[in-house]
Amino acid sequence: MAERKKKIAICAQGPGMDCVVDQRFGRCFYFVLVSADEEQHKAVPNPSVGASGGAGVQTAQFLAEKGVDAVLIGNIGPKAFSALSAAGIEVYSGISGTVVDALEQFRSGRLRRVSDSTVPSHYGLGGYVYAFRARYTLRDKQAYGKKISPDSAAEICAAGAG
Repeated sequence: MAERKKKIAICAQGPGMDCVVDQRFGRCFYFVLVSADEEQHKAVPNPSVGASGGAGVQTAQFLAEKGVDAVLIGNIGPKAFSALSAAGIEVYSGISGTVVDALEQFRSGRLRRVSDSTVPSHYGLGGYVYAFRARYTLRDKQAYGKKISPDSAAEICAAGAG
């Protein structure tokens, strides 16, 4: 019987491999799902991004339903961490740059596997999301520091890829 390949979820601000990672877990805009052998990847919008409460736990349940084995994050709260742990999903912290960069950080062992939350509850509710310039993603300097929607983030990432 063939062993199932590991599936990794990476928190992202947009749907592409060249998009900037999102430091939040429960309220990140997208997850880029990547097979461990990197033969396949697929971006899925986070259905809990606009939840009034419980976004982290709902997001953990969503990823468990998708068959995710590991998640690469910037930060994670206590309830979301507990839900991921209960589902058997490994959590790695310290991502930066683009989705491609985060994947390389994971493969090279530069991310830290966490055994507890990295931030307090409700950390992801810290206000609006701001576009910020990162390698490979933003060509339009006018977008720097402006409030953006999930759709705008995807458009900015798409415009910057390539």
